[in-house]
Amino acid sequence: MPPSSDHPRPLVELLGTITAGRVLDVGAGTGQFTRVLADCLAGFDEIVGIDTDARSLDRAKQAFTKPNVTFEQADAEKLPFPSGHFDTVAIAYSLHHFENLDGVVAELRRVTRPGGTWIVVEMHSDARTSAGKNAVDLHLWGAAVDRALGRFHDPVYTHQDLAAQIDALRLARLRTVEWQDDDNEVAEKNAEAAVQVIRQVLERAEGKEAYDALADQASALIERIRQHGLGAQPFLLAVGTPEGIPRA
Repeated sequence: MPPSSDHPRPLVELLGTITAGRVLDVGAGTGQFTRVLADCLAGFDEIVGIDTDARSLDRAKQAFTKPNVTFEQADAEKLPFPSGHFDTVAIAYSLHHFENLDGVVAELRRVTRPGGTWIVVEMHSDARTSAGKNAVDLHLWGAAVDRALGRFHDPVYTHQDLAAQIDALRLARLRTVEWQDDDNEVAEKNAEAAVQVIRQVLERAEGKEAYDALADQASALIERIRQHGLGAQPFLLAVGTPEGIPRA
């Protein structure tokens, strides 16, 4: 397991104040944020990661060997858990992936115990550097590919829109931190790997009506990435207690 120092310091410091009990990681995918939780939380009894994609969950299961970190295939709008089951609910990099976000939020409130904690991490589009803006543009382009394939994937939020989404969650005792990695050396190293990923993703859209437009956008994006590198998107982490959850 990698040390918590491998993660952004603002993330490490805030998560390190949380003794999380029973944790639900929503949209866990391959377990990327599950690893952050396992590394950085002050303590936890168990973590259950859920996602709808079976292949991603298979990779997550291979990456974790401890019995108190498990993964299940489940729909965030119809969770297979009793009301008030979790002390902590985490949702990372996923708000803009849910077509019915209100339905997801209602279900997450149902499975959170009164006084429980929510951990929300989301990227936004207000990058400071050219390399960071390339990361935002890559994400936006990837979302357009997903939509061409018939998958729901909203564009990444602006900082203002993300702040409004966090406000709409009605979290008491709210604490937030933000960060963006501006390491130029890392941005240069990321560039060629990103080019290969773009080409692989573009292949998925072959034969779709939007393919020519996506290919033109990919060429322009590759040129910018080779010129300025690929940085990290800016992120916001919010931690708080959802208001108004009735006792079971």
